[in-house]
Amino acid sequence: MGVKDIGVKDKIWTNLKYLKEAKTQFQGISVAHNMTASQRAEIKKLVDQAKSEHASTSQDGVENYWFRVVGQGPRMWVKKIKKYELSCLMLNARSLVNKFDLFQSVVCNNDPDIIGVTES
Repeated sequence: MGVKDIGVKDKIWTNLKYLKEAKTQFQGISVAHNMTASQRAEIKKLVDQAKSEHASTSQDGVENYWFRVVGQGPRMWVKKIKKYELSCLMLNARSLVNKFDLFQSVVCNNDPDIIGVTES
């Protein structure tokens, strides 16, 4: 199915999140951009230019970033997104009060992004 009206297309893309929560009859539906060969080539060119510019101006390698094209037509531009690895710390809350100094030390030394606390 093709959509030519930009407003309708934007509305569809905005509401796609609801398909994940849909009943089983709709869970097999997938949606993808339908681009012409020239549109794909233009996007590839923009991404390659952004990667080249990044490589020449930054010491951080391009492999540490995702380069995504956003916008449409003349308003297209490349968004550079830093890749991160999440670190997690999971612990049992039992006797945490007695071991709070150890807990604080582990958190300070490891700087986790996510801390999970359970109680048994």
